[in-house]
Order: sequence, then C-alpha cells, then structure tokens
Amino acid sequence: MKKLWISLVYAGLLLFLVAATASATTMYGAVWINTSAGTYAGGSGMSVKLCTNSNGTGTCYQTTTYYNCYGLTCYPGWYQLTVPDGNSWYFFAWGSGDWGSSSSPSQVRSEGGGATVTYLYLSGPVYSPFDIYTYPSPHAPTAVYPTNGQHNAPLNFTLKWTSGVDGYRSSYPVTYDIYAHGFGASDILEASNISCNADSSGNCTLPITGLKSSSDYYWHVVAKLNPGVFPSNPYYTTSSSEFEFTSLTDPNALVSFGTNDWAHYLTGSGCGGGALLATAISQGGCESFKVIDLNGGDLNSGDTVNVQLGNYWYVVAESGGNDTVNVNRTSAAQWETFTIVKLSGAPGNRILNGDRVALRTYYSYYVSAVNGGGTSVNAYPTSAGWAETFIYSVH
Repeated sequence: MKKLWISLVYAGLLLFLVAATASATTMYGAVWINTSAGTYAGGSGMSVKLCTNSNGTGTCYQTTTYYNCYGLTCYPGWYQLTVPDGNSWYFFAWGSGDWGSSSSPSQVRSEGGGATVTYLYLSGPVYSPFDIYTYPSPHAPTAVYPTNGQHNAPLNFTLKWTSGVDGYRSSYPVTYDIYAHGFGASDILEASNISCNADSSGNCTLPITGLKSSSDYYWHVVAKLNPGVFPSNPYYTTSSSEFEFTSLTDPNALVSFGTNDWAHYLTGSGCGGGALLATAISQGGCESFKVIDLNGGDLNSGDTVNVQLGNYWYVVAESGGNDTVNVNRTSAAQWETFTIVKLSGAPGNRILNGDRVALRTYYSYYVSAVNGGGTSVNAYPTSAGWAETFIYSVH
C-alpha cells in the first residue's frame, strides 16, 4: 500500500497539510479518505478535490458528498475520488465557511524532499490527523498470444497477456480473472483469481487445451489489485479490451448438422448404408460427419466438399439433386459432391463452428430437412430457406 500521510496542524488561523510521498503529488487510481481518524471544530462537513493546477483549476476531480462531521467528531466513513494514472494532482479541502470556497480553497506549493505543503484556512482547531490512501489500479492488460485477430491459433497453446503491473504496482498482489466466449455467446468465467505465472518476458501465462477446430473465440482479462487494507472491496480492477482469435482448421474434425428447428440432427439410417434422415435428437457417432474440403486449407463458403459418415459412407444427392438424399456410397463422385454455403454466423467468409450453412448439390438443388427437421431429408428445393439451413457444429 502506498500511503500519503497528511497531517493537519493548528497554527492560529493558519493550518497546513504535509503530504509525504515518494513521488510528490502524484496520485494513482482511487483516492480514499477516512473521516473516522480526524476531528475538527465548526461546520457540518468537508469537501475534497484534486486538481491539475495549484490554484484549484484545470482538470479537477471532486467529491459530491461532504465528509459529515458533527461537533468535534467525524463519524466513520470512506469516500472515494478516482483519478487517472500518470498525472500530478493538488489536494484541496474546504467546507461550511471554515475552509474557504471551492473556487479558492487553498494555496499549494512544492517543497524539496518530495513533500507538498498545502495551506488551508480554518476557524477552529484540528485535534488529530486524518490519512489519505492511494491505491493504484492495474494498467489494462493487452493480448500477447494469440494476438488480437489472429488466424489459425493452435488447439492447445499457452495464453499470454501483459500483467498490467509496473514498478509502482509491483509491491501489491495482483491476480487475474479470464473470461471467454464463442461468437454470439455470453461471457464465461474460465479462470478466477489466478496468479501471473510470468514467462521470461514478464508476460502472464495460462495453458489452454482442447479448443474446438474452426472456432471463433473472444476473451478478456480482468486484473485485480489487492491493496491489503480497508475498504471492504478488496480489489481495484482494470479490464482489458476484448480480444478475438480463430482456431486452426483440423481436416479430421467431426461435425454435426443441426436442423433449423433446434431439435434434430442429420443422421445416417442404420448409421450408414441407407437414407439420410433428420430425426436424431442428440449428437452421437451416427450424427458425426467429416467434411472433406476438396480445395484444402480453411473451409470457406463456396468450397466443394464431400460429406462422409464413419470414414466409410458418403452422403449422396441422388441424380445430383431433385431427388432423395442417402448416405450409402463407399466412394465419392459428382453426386457425392456438394458446395457448402455460409448463410450467417461469425464475420467473414470462413465457415466456423456455430455458423448456419446450406449444402448445394451438383445440379444446384439444396439439401432440405423436411418440415425443418424430425423426418426425412431430400434435395428438391432450388433455393436455401429455413428447412435448408443447418447449424454447423464442430465436435
């Protein structure tokens, strides 16, 4: 904890305040004032502000509530002023006629040895000092690896971010909360109150395993500094921006095609060797397909693909479309070739986990779950509508 100790000394009508600090007048983060430690005579309270100019002007941060004092006692209470990092601030105090006015509350000058002397006018004595504590909030962490917007991150890697700690903050315990979510989903707390576990460059690290292939991920870090003292909230927190990356394309990854009624999946009758149906209500082996991209590389909208079940049976649009759809071929030719089309989902042309897609047959018909799911599958439609839209779900 960095503590600015301010002593109020009565000297006739002149009262001065000495702020001893390693860096004169520099305030960081949140400034707390404890009124329970001090008493003074007269008035109903005291206001405080911090300003960039010594005459109380410039950029100022000011309390909106008096520090209520009655008689000679200031009742216990903590009040907060929050100021940005990296600036020098002058401290001003005033109150009900006893401390000047908000426009001209005091005079400030700097002295040697890192001290600031603030002169305040008061009509009554001050019986004991009060303290000002400054708690430095962490700097906002930034992404180190994966970099923001990185394409094809591995499925297992070490997440890295800057610590948000500098020399001034290094004496405080700082921990981190990591939040992440996929495209269109809500934040999930992935890790709570973890230590930095710094690498050789001082970047914080966290091992990540088991990501899904072809997925869009969003994450951010909340750095939490614990000053180790009252007030009741133990942390001063700073959140990073939200960062995004996509995982690499694993050509062997299995996917399921959910129907647009959100209740069924495409499945092979008999787990292959018969009709393609839209009757499964959960994802299992008979609903797990490999999408073979004939162009190679990332799977993009417009790529030609084969769709294979169980490393053996290929999906076929009989007659190349305008007919039934089966999953009963052991090799792939024209009728077993489809164009995958991205209809909606994550930004960009690449097809990612959770996107809505359609399968266009060799003769430009579309694979369709009759009634949107729950029954048979055919390839009669010539355009992609509700029943021809499938949810591309990577396992």
